Amino acid sequence: MNKAQLEGELRGKLEGKLEGKKEIAINLLRKNIALDVVAEVTGFTIEQLQQLRLSE
Repeated sequence: MNKAQLEGELRGKLEGKLEGKKEIAINLLRKNIALDVVAEVTGFTIEQLQQLRLSE
C-alpha cells in the first residue's frame, strides 16, 4: 500500500469514528441527557453539541 492509500484509509476510519460519536451524542441528547454529561462522554464541546442539536 502506498502513502496516499494509507492516508485515505486513515481518513476514512477517522471520519467513521466521528460519525459514530455524533450519532451517540444525538441519541443521548434526544434522551434529554444533560449537555455536560454528553460532552464528557463524547469529548465534544458544549458548543459542538448545541450545533448538533440545532442541525437535527
